Amino acid sequence: MSVKHQRPVFLNLFQIRLPLPGIASIMHRISGVAMVLAIPFLALLLHYSLAGAETFAYLLNLLQSSMAVKALLFFAFWALLYHLFAGIRFLLIDVEI
Repeated sequence: MSVKHQRPVFLNLFQIRLPLPGIASIMHRISGVAMVLAIPFLALLLHYSLAGAETFAYLLNLLQSSMAVKALLFFAFWALLYHLFAGIRFLLIDVEI
């Protein structure tokens, strides 16, 4: 006796509707990856800002004039905040609060 499994022939990932906690979980992972990728850039900025007054002034001028650097810092800060608050939320879910 053979049992036929009804498997989908074509799985369209754009038709799958995840619940909100599923989307939050995926975004939590993406923000964690973004933070890991931002570490070298932020460490380099910290290193050069502490190297001397001239390099600090140069980096301050770069930050005030470059939209790309502002955007990169904004997304790194967003990733940190999102990851922090989503992590707290998942911890509260784990202790059933």
